[in-house]
Amino acid sequence: MIAGVEKLGIEVTHVYGLTEVYGPVTVCAWREAWNELPLEARAKIKARQGVRYHMLEALCVADPVTLEPVAKDGQTIGEILMRGNNVMKGYLKNAEATEKALKGGWYHTGDLAVWHADGYIEIKDRSKDIIISGGENISTIEVEDAIYSHPAVEEAAVVAKPDEKWGRNALCVC
Repeated sequence: MIAGVEKLGIEVTHVYGLTEVYGPVTVCAWREAWNELPLEARAKIKARQGVRYHMLEALCVADPVTLEPVAKDGQTIGEILMRGNNVMKGYLKNAEATEKALKGGWYHTGDLAVWHADGYIEIKDRSKDIIISGGENISTIEVEDAIYSHPAVEEAAVVAKPDEKWGRNALCVC
């Protein structure tokens, strides 16, 4: 998708944020060396959520239970955690949700990501969107990427739906 937009002469800068952190807190800050890469490789890099803006105190991709950062190998999946003065103090009149969201002094985004060796993060899916089918975890984003790779496909949406036989969610391709 990014490659197609750039073919039109539009320069894409990817940022990422949430309401709970008062807007964008990461940017895929572009590096000059990447200009030499082919268009498809540049598009994959631009799709990353990037590195933290200076106003955010800390950002990591970590195991949501142990809070240990994952390896910066671009493959190990963890949850994006954030900390800083622009992170919410809690959910109004919902102490239980606040405690869960701010466990261990970090805001738990619910976004599953990998951390690359260059420090850039890349979202793989939302934890609540993971499709569990017959014991297998399937990323909706990875399925969408596979569908998008077909030249006849312009738009695709993959969502999870409840299924009693196959698990928490079953695959539904639209």
